[in-house]
Amino acid sequence: MSDQIMTKSSPIRIHDSLADVFILVGLDDNTSLIPAHKTDSGNDIKLENLYTDDYEPQVLTALSATTMMHFFPFPRQDMEYPCINLQEAFYCSNSESPSQMSRFLKRNQNQGKQLRTQSVTPANITRLMSIRRPQGGGRTAMNTTQFSFSNLDFPVSEEVIKSITTFCFPDNMKLYVTEPESFAHFLVLTDMSGDKSYATCLTFCRPFIVEKDDHGNVYMTLDTTMESLTRGQYRCFIPHCGIFISKFPYFSTTKDILSYMVSLVAKKPDDMLAFIKEISHTVTLTPVPPAGPVAVEIHLHDKQPFTIYPPEKADKPVIDIPLHLLFISFHDDQILQVLAALFMEERIVFLSSSYALLTTISESFLNILLPFRWRFTYVPILSLKALDLLDAPGTFIMGCHLKHLSIVEQIEGLVVVNIDEGTVVVNPTLMTSDLHHIPAIPKEPATSFRNVCKRARVFFELEDVQRPTCHNVSEEKKIRETRIRRLNRVIEEGCLELMVNLFRGVVLEVRPEHQSFNKQLFLESQGKNPEDKLFYQEVLKKDMFKSFLDDRMKEKTDYWTEFERKTRQFVKQASLGDIRISQVHPARKPLTKQVSLSRIHENPYERPLVIVRLSQNNSSSRYLASCISSLNTKLKTCMDYQERVSYLYLLAVFKFSEHDHVSALTDIITLAAIDWNLFPKRLVHEIHNLLTAQEKLNLEKVKGYSSIIESLKEESQSMDSTIRRYHNHNDIINIPDVDLPFEMFRKYVSLYEMTQDCDTIQRLFEALTGMARETHLDHETFQAFCLCWQENHEQCIKVMEERDLQTDESVLKVSSLCKTDFGTGRVVLTDKRLLFMRDASKKLKEIVKLRDIQSLEKVQLHSFLSVVDALRIFRHVPGKAEHDKFTVWLKDERNHFTLLIQEMWAGKVISEATKDIAVVQQAAQNVLLVDTIIRSGEEEGSSHHATVENSADHLCCYIRAMVRGEHLLSSFTREALQKKLDPNFGEPERTSILALLYTPGDAETHLSPKLWCGLVNGKVRVFDGIMWTLEKEFVQAKKSLSCLTAVGRKQVWVGSYEICIIETETIQSKRILSDHGEFVIDIIAVDDSRYVYSASVNGVIIRWYVKGLTVANRIALDMSAGETLRSLQHAQGYLWCGVWKGIWKINKSGEVLAKLSFDIPRSAVSVNPVEMECFHIMENGQIWAGCRRDGTIVVMDTKNGGKIMGEPIKLEAKGISIMVKLKNRMWIGTKSGIMYVVDIETRAKIKDLKAHYDAVRALCCADDRYVISGAGSSDGKIIIWSPTDSRSASGRFLLE
Repeated sequence: MSDQIMTKSSPIRIHDSLADVFILVGLDDNTSLIPAHKTDSGNDIKLENLYTDDYEPQVLTALSATTMMHFFPFPRQDMEYPCINLQEAFYCSNSESPSQMSRFLKRNQNQGKQLRTQSVTPANITRLMSIRRPQGGGRTAMNTTQFSFSNLDFPVSEEVIKSITTFCFPDNMKLYVTEPESFAHFLVLTDMSGDKSYATCLTFCRPFIVEKDDHGNVYMTLDTTMESLTRGQYRCFIPHCGIFISKFPYFSTTKDILSYMVSLVAKKPDDMLAFIKEISHTVTLTPVPPAGPVAVEIHLHDKQPFTIYPPEKADKPVIDIPLHLLFISFHDDQILQVLAALFMEERIVFLSSSYALLTTISESFLNILLPFRWRFTYVPILSLKALDLLDAPGTFIMGCHLKHLSIVEQIEGLVVVNIDEGTVVVNPTLMTSDLHHIPAIPKEPATSFRNVCKRARVFFELEDVQRPTCHNVSEEKKIRETRIRRLNRVIEEGCLELMVNLFRGVVLEVRPEHQSFNKQLFLESQGKNPEDKLFYQEVLKKDMFKSFLDDRMKEKTDYWTEFERKTRQFVKQASLGDIRISQVHPARKPLTKQVSLSRIHENPYERPLVIVRLSQNNSSSRYLASCISSLNTKLKTCMDYQERVSYLYLLAVFKFSEHDHVSALTDIITLAAIDWNLFPKRLVHEIHNLLTAQEKLNLEKVKGYSSIIESLKEESQSMDSTIRRYHNHNDIINIPDVDLPFEMFRKYVSLYEMTQDCDTIQRLFEALTGMARETHLDHETFQAFCLCWQENHEQCIKVMEERDLQTDESVLKVSSLCKTDFGTGRVVLTDKRLLFMRDASKKLKEIVKLRDIQSLEKVQLHSFLSVVDALRIFRHVPGKAEHDKFTVWLKDERNHFTLLIQEMWAGKVISEATKDIAVVQQAAQNVLLVDTIIRSGEEEGSSHHATVENSADHLCCYIRAMVRGEHLLSSFTREALQKKLDPNFGEPERTSILALLYTPGDAETHLSPKLWCGLVNGKVRVFDGIMWTLEKEFVQAKKSLSCLTAVGRKQVWVGSYEICIIETETIQSKRILSDHGEFVIDIIAVDDSRYVYSASVNGVIIRWYVKGLTVANRIALDMSAGETLRSLQHAQGYLWCGVWKGIWKINKSGEVLAKLSFDIPRSAVSVNPVEMECFHIMENGQIWAGCRRDGTIVVMDTKNGGKIMGEPIKLEAKGISIMVKLKNRMWIGTKSGIMYVVDIETRAKIKDLKAHYDAVRALCCADDRYVISGAGSSDGKIIIWSPTDSRSASGRFLLE
């Protein structure tokens, strides 16, 4: 432990405690009565008006975890606090002098009058609460010169304190003849910095006898006997308000604790301060549990249990109110109307006769709104004195008592929400009513949400039908808590579904790499309903949406993102083919509106909570030691990683309180390695600032410390340097007025959505610079290029809007008015067809499908005036033996238009031959770029004016590919090739594919199949296993990666410089294992994924226990001879380790049982040295091993010491890179890019498949249906192969 560890008598505080401070507000015998309204006669009180006058409440007592202050009859610190035990607390509260025990009733009269009629200012309260008694201070009364200051002792701002007394009694304080019922209400207080504090107030009354003495002074005594009064005495019940203030909205929990405290006070009124000390100190020393499966339980006074439940998500506030009250108070239409008003950032006022309902309902609405956060004025309870704020300009949410309705109705433009009546009304204004129309929530998402509303209303009643009656009060309380939490989960899921349904389309139009959002395309995706479009048009202007959009720009993975990803597969099923997955043309018109669907049919799964019971709070030092010991015991026996994270967090909190900073930070480092989402950044900052130089030096030896501190520094620097670029959210992009280097050029080309392909961007830069190998492009050329691009964009959009096209068909080019065989009109080139558009008509007529073009011929035809350049299109017509021809008199546009048609035609032919749909998209982008290159090159000042033809040809890569015959595949290749995928789409440069993994999905959990692709840059890209579409999300491993391994149904482990664990459901990495310290080259799962073996290049093999993510065994192979571990396999109960020179067989304990040498006869190979690249172990004990730099494969017999069996298999290749077995055949990837299929029994070559243009680096099987291969960076594509000899009608994956 650190030498800073607390001494036994030192006060402690808890980071993120359940409550920061307790405050008691009211009037008592020390304050006497303080009138709210001063009169000419001063503060003279007429006892006849005792029950009708208003009084000014005072802060009587305030205490935090370390300090307790009493403010009347004079401010003084309670030197006996903290006292935990009730008997000790009672002793402390009665250990003052007799005069103090008698509440100073026998003071000098003038002094007493002065003390009783002065209020304590908020500044005095916070100052006095911040004082600390110096070490060694005694228990006698001290004057203020003996105190030192520490702000840690009172963690609530002065602004919060300033408003407490007002909000405790919003309608001023009155005295009562008879005792009214106690009641609770809740506050949300916001300080100047925008930080929120949450307060739970419980008002209860205490009986006092009020009378005047002979000098006319009013004094009071606590009435504990309730005996008959004498003349001149008045019995009254004076309200007191107990308040817990917290950084967390635990409204119901703190209400229960306050209720219990008040019940104790009612039984023993004289011991009120003792109960306050005991209970409040326990609450302020109780940590809030982190998100996860662990709840915290505390016991108060006579072992009364209270449970503090964890939040559902780390980035989501805890919900500790009954959300269903909202659905009982309002009809569906009214709830949706209020939500619409919130989205429109209106001025909203809630009204109710219950102050408790005001905060509960307004908080419920804000919880429904998540992840959209209200960042404007928010005062859920307005006091009588503050009603004038309702007329303030700007956006706000406020609440006030229903009796003020007549005042509220007079204020123009307010959205008045009457909770008692369940109505929503917009106050009229002197301006036109149209300005106050609030667009409704779009119909489809609203319809799905109504199911949630219905269920929330009848949930309890339907459950009560089958639930047996419980006659135990404590058990019934627990049952009700559980039911409310379960119903809250249902409501939360339903409301989150509403938010996802409303804004699912935002994800498609966000470009995080350029911090841009295509607002126009998003609006077009919302369908044709004018009311829906109006809603989105208005929402997109609002600050809440901009904040939400900022999170999407930062690729924040929050609960909204996770839910959107989980439901994305259902959207695809609900609208197969309608969702725009990729975009050929930036001008493409979305043809369907975004889909809304409801998946909330059953109760969401709720994992049973583990209850951690904190020890009885009898002594600060013993309390911390006991909690730490108990948590350490649980941590040692717990194998569930989620529970372990919660225990580590709580341990760090308690150790920080104990000033054991090094140990606390060590626990946090362990926590971060398991689940980064729960990483407590604020606590780490606090701890790090308190560490000594020596402690920091020692911690640098702890694995993970440096990376955590570095990430915090980077985040801090990023926040400091962040400047919001508002223009990126708009449709206008400012073209730079300086010459553009390549990287800047790449950025703006991407921003204009011209292309994402790195090779195309490079070719475009070369074309625009006139093929001169320049390092900069002059800005005037780029401006002209962008202008031409925009002109064509607008023209294409106009055609698409006014005319009917096929699904997903994009217009690329429209010719000038010309003569054709169909008459006078225009020729329209799309990514699928050539069309004829008659002049002055909106109808389109098909000329030819691109796939049916046989050839293009440039000709000159004679007209009655001159010779005209024309284009003849020879096309295949079904039913005709001869090719049909179609002639277009394009004149000056002929060469230009012919080049565009050739590129698009070549792309279509190659796409269909190679089953690569990305080729069509890339060809379409090439057509747009070539057209823009030619038109911008007409400007004499452009840098490519003199070389415009060469520049255009340079971009036509598919014309050249067709000339090379890339569409001419062998019969074997055509038969086996099913589809090509491009995981490098949108990457800044094309990279090699190093690992592939297919996960089949899970029907029970609705988990769809996925294809995982690991790139050399460390990215893991994911394809949907049904539609084979590239998901937008990816996981970034460290620097590079080597392998992907499925561990059960829910995890994928990535081998890199550390092991990155990805959740298959959300495509999100939350856990990192850094135990290897070197590059991890292979990972294998065994025993039904109960255990996992991982191996690194330095010969370290770790056996992991998957459930707890703990190291079960560690093996360190002797690599002193210079060997490097290359691969790892598990077969026959042994581990087989591949090195350059052969294969090592080891047992589970790490003992090397055999070393099989890769000895190929020199006559069989043409390279030296001979090294092994890969191997595969058969069930019969044979090992197929491939040569690194030669196309030779040998079969080794493990039963005969690794002796080579028979003749080597010779393949025409530069080397064998990878092998995978499927049934009785071995699929072999080579470094020449050729795939070979070899019969295992006969060792005969069955097929050679040529479709990759670089070495085959990765292979995997998709069940028994497909073999999937990935190539090096020159190709960078994935190919899906059919393993059957002939195409199957049911097994084919057809592009068409």
